[in-house]
Amino acid sequence: MKQKRILTILAVTSALAGCNPTSPGPSARLYLDMFEIERYAPHAEPQTSLMTTRFRLLERSEVQSDLGLSQQQVTAIRKAYKTPWKEIPGLSDFIAEQKEKKQGLSEEERKAANLESSRGISRRTADFHSHKLSEILTPQQHERLDQLLIQAHGPVTIMVLTNLASPLAITPEQMQNLIAQVHEADRDIIPDLQKFGRGFISGYGPGETEQTREREMEKLINRLRRLIGKRDHRILEALSTDQREKFSALQGKPLRIEWSPWDLMKTPFEKEDS
Repeated sequence: MKQKRILTILAVTSALAGCNPTSPGPSARLYLDMFEIERYAPHAEPQTSLMTTRFRLLERSEVQSDLGLSQQQVTAIRKAYKTPWKEIPGLSDFIAEQKEKKQGLSEEERKAANLESSRGISRRTADFHSHKLSEILTPQQHERLDQLLIQAHGPVTIMVLTNLASPLAITPEQMQNLIAQVHEADRDIIPDLQKFGRGFISGYGPGETEQTREREMEKLINRLRRLIGKRDHRILEALSTDQREKFSALQGKPLRIEWSPWDLMKTPFEKEDS
């Protein structure tokens, strides 16, 4: 039954992949992923989520071929991502310092400290991964990976990647409008994304079966695909014609990737360990 559920979800996703209504042709657009779910989480560190996406891209054979990665590079990338936290420079000291700071704190203060520790660990890990990729990839490969990252997450990257505002000539007033557009759209998107994520880990409720859960997930996949596609459109409509053309150029040549929503909870290179 579980295999049937997986195949059904994959079939739905295959039909949806590469059908971005805001840009013609195939693309690496990734609609259902932890980046979307975590963007409003208390511990959210967008740059960390984007770094995870980079590794999710780099584990794909389509991307490895597109970037012209050698087997040595692929091995080095996997090793970099799998680096134990104790081997990340400065991370052990930071964790020890944070542990010391929490001594004698109230429950409320401890919660705030835990969130700050989580963000600090994420930032330091992302910085380490960024440094390793800069050593492994050529400048041309790095540039192409950045293009695919924008393809993967679509127009919302304009609000997340700090280096996009300048080439697009986004004004502060325009940025505020874009952020407002995203927040309004996310009011409908985030609850369904969270419900979709829980569908992978929660047990069945009273009267719920494998079949009813399967149907619910199919509906969520279709609904989220439409809602996120509409959000993409709203963001692009808020840009000028020149800005839209520049944003398209920043994505480079479209690369079709058949993402599977079943991989939502998987970490990069996890399949190779199974």
